[in-house]
Amino acid sequence: MDSYSRSATHKSIQGSVLVLMNTLAICGNIFVCWAVYRKRKTLTVPYLYVLALAVSDLVVAICCFPFCVQAFLEDDWIHGHNLCQFNGFLIYYWGGISVPTLALTAVNRFFRVVKSHIYPNYFTIKSSVFMIFAVWLLTLLDGFLSTFVGPVIYKYDPRFFFCIGTFSSKKHERAIGISLHLIHVFIPFIIIVFCYGSVFKSVRRHNAHVVPSLCADQRHQLAVVNAWEMRVTILLFFVVLGFFLCWIPVIIIGLLAHSSVVKLPDFAYELYTVLAFASTVINPFIYGVANRDFRREFMAIFHCN
Repeated sequence: MDSYSRSATHKSIQGSVLVLMNTLAICGNIFVCWAVYRKRKTLTVPYLYVLALAVSDLVVAICCFPFCVQAFLEDDWIHGHNLCQFNGFLIYYWGGISVPTLALTAVNRFFRVVKSHIYPNYFTIKSSVFMIFAVWLLTLLDGFLSTFVGPVIYKYDPRFFFCIGTFSSKKHERAIGISLHLIHVFIPFIIIVFCYGSVFKSVRRHNAHVVPSLCADQRHQLAVVNAWEMRVTILLFFVVLGFFLCWIPVIIIGLLAHSSVVKLPDFAYELYTVLAFASTVINPFIYGVANRDFRREFMAIFHCN
């Protein structure tokens, strides 16, 4: 990799932003984990997925991003080869589990709203924990397989300021890159779009044809139940929306960066990593703004402190 340096002003301003984002990611996701823990006796399946996302974001915010910030400020990776391999693998693994986990939340909402009569048979706390760990384990095995078959060696890239995967040949890079994007991004994305599209279509149809035929008491009882379900559905929808607002540009920049057709400007590489940082920050704010239950728990935590 050619030498790459930034001005002192650039590093001081953007470095401060990165430190702030990393701090917010750690503190925000700790609050989310603690808020879910406080509700452990009445834990529901949707909040289990929220916890899974918060844990994955928290791990990468603690174990990876501080080293990336230091590398950005130093214009070099000073932590050795082994930590570079761990840092690079964990960042790619985190990206690989995030979209499938969001797809699980979408499938959960689909069955809860569209197929509610069979929902209790498939979505219990135990079954949901099993599905989350199954996705994480399969992604881990896929990551190890890609790393050793490729083989993939993680090397520090100062443009992105983290360790990125390099391959022995363009053929392996293309094959692994396409398969990973297909399995971990494209297919889950299609599932997410289908599930949330079906959910909101079902809600509109229900409100238009079923609700007017109910008596006043039935409408009130149904409204109380549906209000909570819709709050959770809207919360998870905004989580998905925020994630893709951050990650669609990341995916596009990543694909173009490995292409010889387009030469990207320098800021595009930094935007790649900054948006990845941002995806770990936004969820706690979404929970606090879009969901009354989390607002109540956050306020209770602050009052206790």
